[in-house]
Amino acid sequence: MKFLEEVENLLHNKIKKLGAEANVSLSFSDRPELCDFQTNVAFSLSKILKKSPIMIANEIVENMENENFEIFAVAPGFINVKLKDKMLSKILEELYSDPRVGIEKIENKKVLIDYGGPNIAKPLHVGHLRSAIIGETIKRLCRFVGNDVTSDVHLGDWGLQMGLVIAGIMEKYDCKYFFTGEGEKPCFDFEELAGIYPESSARSKVDEEFKARAKEITVKLQQKEKGYYDLWNEIKNISIDDIKKIYKILNVDFELWNGESDSEPYIKNVFEILSEKNLIEKSEGAEIVNVERETDTSPMPPLIVRSSAGAELYATTELATIISRVQNYSPEEIIYLTDNRQSLHFNQVFRVCSLAGIAENAKLTHITFGTVNGKDGKPFKTRDGGTMYLSDLIEMVKDACRKKLLENQKIEDDQIEKLAEQIGISALKFGDMINYPSKDYIFDIPKFCSFEGKTGPYMQYSIVRINSILDKAKDFEPCFEIVNQETREVIINLLKFAKDVVCAYRDYAPNIFVQSAYNLASSFSTLYNKTNILNEVDKNKRNSLLTLIKTVKTALQIFAELLAIDIPKKM
Repeated sequence: MKFLEEVENLLHNKIKKLGAEANVSLSFSDRPELCDFQTNVAFSLSKILKKSPIMIANEIVENMENENFEIFAVAPGFINVKLKDKMLSKILEELYSDPRVGIEKIENKKVLIDYGGPNIAKPLHVGHLRSAIIGETIKRLCRFVGNDVTSDVHLGDWGLQMGLVIAGIMEKYDCKYFFTGEGEKPCFDFEELAGIYPESSARSKVDEEFKARAKEITVKLQQKEKGYYDLWNEIKNISIDDIKKIYKILNVDFELWNGESDSEPYIKNVFEILSEKNLIEKSEGAEIVNVERETDTSPMPPLIVRSSAGAELYATTELATIISRVQNYSPEEIIYLTDNRQSLHFNQVFRVCSLAGIAENAKLTHITFGTVNGKDGKPFKTRDGGTMYLSDLIEMVKDACRKKLLENQKIEDDQIEKLAEQIGISALKFGDMINYPSKDYIFDIPKFCSFEGKTGPYMQYSIVRINSILDKAKDFEPCFEIVNQETREVIINLLKFAKDVVCAYRDYAPNIFVQSAYNLASSFSTLYNKTNILNEVDKNKRNSLLTLIKTVKTALQIFAELLAIDIPKKM
C-alpha cells in the first residue's frame, strides 16, 4: 500500500521539523465513519517534546493538505487519516485489475512443512483434524506469498507399534505368501487393521510371550528381513489409501508420503554428529544430550537419544528426519505443526540441532495448536466417551448440513449429498480456523453449520450471492465511482484483507485473514442490503457497484483457496 507509505513519510518529515524522531505507523481505524486510518505517534512524542499529545498532533497536521486524503487531529491526541473519493477510486481500479487484489509476494524461500503425523494401521481421529487443516492453510499461505513449499505427511510407521500389528496379523492370517511367495495373498482391509493394533497392544501388557514376539518382529522389520518387511509394506499401502480418502474430503494433500521409517538410514548420522561434538552423556545407562541453558526460568530436561536398553527413541528419529530433510531438500525453513503437548519435545530437539550444528542453514519452526473440545470444555469424544474418529466427525457435520438442505425446496435431491459435503467441510474448517491456532475451542455443530453469522456457510453464500448478481448483470463496463459510505467501507476492507493475508503468513496465524475475510463479506452484505445494485438507474453507479463486488469476489475466492474450501454453484 504505497499511499500509506506516502502519508507515513509526510508525517515523519513533519515530526523531524518539530525537532524529534519517531517511526510512524498507520493502522486501520475501528471507526470507519470517522476515518480510515489512525496513528497514536503523538503520545510517544509527548515526553520528548514536553507537550500534551493533542498539541503535538495539531502541530503535526497543521497545513498538511493533500488532494488524496484528509489529515486531522482528535482528542486526546490521535492523528486521523481519511481517504478522499478520488484516492479510493484509484485504489479500487488497482485492486480490480489485480488478480491478487493487492496481496504482495514478500518471500522467496524453500520451505518444508510437516503437518500430518498419522500412524499407519490406525484410523484418523479428531486429534488429526487441526494439524491437517491448519497445516494445509499455512502451506497455501506460504506458497501464495511466493515461497517454494514441500509438504510431508510424516507417517508413524516404525517401531514396536508395527511389531505388535504384524504379530497380531500373523496370528489371524496365513502370511506365508509374504515370506515364500506361495499360496494366496491374505486379504485384510483397513477396518480389520484398525482393530488389530488395540487388541495387540492390550495383549502385550498381559502376555509376555506375545510381547517378546512383537519385539523380535520389530528387530527383524528394522533389518528389512523379507516377509516381515513385505507384510509391513502391505499394511502401509492399505493404510495410506484409507488416510488419503479422509484427507481428500478435507482437500488436504502432501507432496511427500514419507514416514519415520525413511529416517532410519540417518540414525547413524545422528550419533556420529553428536559424538563428534562431544554432546552425548551417560545417565543411568541411557544416552542423553543436556540442553539446559543458564537463561532458562523453568526446568529443561535433557533429550534422551538412546534408552538404557540400547533402543533409539522418537527424539532420535526426529533428529534423523531433520538431517534427511536438510540433505535431500535443502530447505531454508522447516515448519512443524503439532498440538501444544509436544512443545517441550520440539524445544529439546531444536536445541540439540543448535548445539550440534544440524540444520545450520534452515530455520526450525514449531507451530502449536489447541484441542477440539465438547461443550463440557473437555476434548471432544463419542457419546460413550470413546475416541471420535475423524470420518465420524466429518459425517456428523455433513448430516447437520444435509438436514438444513432438505428444508430448502430449491435444492434438487441429486445435488444435496455433494452440497452437504461442500458446506459441511466449509463449516468444519471455518469453525476451527476463526480461532487462534494455539487456543482450544468448543466444537458446536449447530453454530458452525448456520448460514448466518460468522460461519463457513455464510462465507460460501456470500460468493454464491455475488456470482448470482454478476450472472444476472451479464457484461458491464468497469467503473470506479464511490457510490456511498458502504462502498467506502468495502474498499477499506479489501485493503485490510490484503494486509491481513500477509500478517497471517508472518505470524503463522490463519485466523487473522479468516476474520478479515469475514469482515469483508459482512461489509458486502451491508452494501447489498442498502443498495439495489441491479436496479440502480445511474449507469456509472451501477457499473461501479458491479466492479466493486466483482473485486470482492476475487478476494473471497482467494480466501476460499487458502482455506481449501469449495464454492457451490448455488445454496
